[in-house]
Amino acid sequence: MEIEKKFTPSQNFFPGREIPCSVIVYHYTEGGPAESCVEIFHRPDGVSAHFIVDRDGNIIQMVQMEDRAKHAGVSEWNGITNVNDFSVGIEICNWGPLRKVGDDYFCGRPERQQKFLGTNVFQDEKGSFWEKYSDIQIEAVIQLTIYIMERFPQITLENITGHENVARPIGRKIDPGPAFPWEKIKEEIKKLLNK
Repeated sequence: MEIEKKFTPSQNFFPGREIPCSVIVYHYTEGGPAESCVEIFHRPDGVSAHFIVDRDGNIIQMVQMEDRAKHAGVSEWNGITNVNDFSVGIEICNWGPLRKVGDDYFCGRPERQQKFLGTNVFQDEKGSFWEKYSDIQIEAVIQLTIYIMERFPQITLENITGHENVARPIGRKIDPGPAFPWEKIKEEIKKLLNK
C-alpha cells in the first residue's frame, strides 16, 4: 500500500537502527495546525516524529522510517528502554485537554493558552474536556499505520500504543488522551490486515 504524504525533513534524528522496528507510538501535538509542529521539529537540537497527521487528514513525513526520530523521550516498552530505537512515532494534530470557562473552551499550555475555536469537544467519564479527533484524521492514521506495518511486519496490533504507555515515569505523558478512538482504530486495522 502507498499513501500520499509530503516529506519535510527534520535534522532531529538518530541515523539507522540497530534493533528492528517493532512498535508504533501515537502522540498528540498539543497544538494548532501541522505547520506549527513542523516548525518545532525543524528547530536545531529539538524533537521530531516520523509523521504528522493534520486535522484534514494530510500526512507530513519528517524522518525516514529507517532512522530513529526523537519522539518518545525517557521510555520503556515490554521491559526494553529507549523506545525511539525500535519505534515509529506518529504525531496527530490535536490540542488535547481543554479548559472550560463559562461557555468557552481554552486550549494550549497555561502560559500561552488561547480560545478554542473548534466545535468538536469530547467529555470523558471524569468530566474533563478534550478536542475530539476528526473522522478524516482517524482514517488517515489507520491508513498510515497499515502502511508502516507493511514496511515492518514485526509490528503487531499489540505493539501499537500511545505515548502515555511508554513514557517513564508512568503518568508523565497523557497522549493521545481519552478522546482517541482506540477501539475503532484497532478494529479497523485488524479488518484491513485480514483482507
